[in-house]
Amino acid sequence: MRVVLDTNIVVSAVFWGGKPLAILRAWAQGRLSVVGSPEILWEYERVLIEVAKRKVTPDLAHWLTFFQDRIELIQPQNQVKLCRDPDDDMFLTCAVAAHAECIVSGDDDLLVLKSVVGIPVLKAAAFHAKYPKLFE
Repeated sequence: MRVVLDTNIVVSAVFWGGKPLAILRAWAQGRLSVVGSPEILWEYERVLIEVAKRKVTPDLAHWLTFFQDRIELIQPQNQVKLCRDPDDDMFLTCAVAAHAECIVSGDDDLLVLKSVVGIPVLKAAAFHAKYPKLFE
């Protein structure tokens, strides 16, 4: 299964755990593939470093390396512009270009769309509930 993770899912996983961390664990175990663009990878790194200035994490360098080594990078050719927050269009663009099966997000600007070209936009808990076998 190929998914796109919004930055807030990554940050929540690294700093707070819960369902977002379960998604990263499933990814680490090869149960799903996370697709991203260079722009998304840069956003993960930028925001993680910014949050780490205010909140201690066990090993930020580990996480940054994990994302760099594990993400399936693509170079989207066509821009999707559907989100009320244009900064979030990169997640839609990536998902459409990669033929992802899901976008996982906690961002209301993405969640309000519910789906894009048949690709559902789900909260981490809804993703977990919809695909429980990924987390066994």
